[in-house]
Amino acid sequence: MPSRVIQTRRVDQPIDLLCLAAAMPERYTCLLSSVSSANYQHRYDLLFTDLISVETSVLAEQDVSPQPYSQQHCDDDLPFIGGYLAFLPYEYAQTIEPTLELPTNGLTAQVWQVTATFIWDRQSQQLHLVAQAEIADQLA
Repeated sequence: MPSRVIQTRRVDQPIDLLCLAAAMPERYTCLLSSVSSANYQHRYDLLFTDLISVETSVLAEQDVSPQPYSQQHCDDDLPFIGGYLAFLPYEYAQTIEPTLELPTNGLTAQVWQVTATFIWDRQSQQLHLVAQAEIADQLA
């Protein structure tokens, strides 16, 4: 996996990542936004940028076993520090468990390598950029 850069900026007013995504949908193709702030873990919004489509088989090649993160990986308790974004429709379960007989709706699994992510922490009013080192300066 490419090396990552994490940059953090405190901002004076809330950032609406939805407006940014709407203004440039070809660049900001996926927004995950928490609508509830009742739980401490629901305080983040993530805006993924410059996604690179990859074959779904790449997931089988990844080590997805839980690994403890050291301080060198991340100074913050961020919900995402790089990797892949996957859309797995309900019917994808049949790929894993062939004995299932699920209706199909035409949706297919999709996987993207994430080159950069803006993470808005609504609680601390901080904007984090997690990016591949070679493009971090272009986005900061």
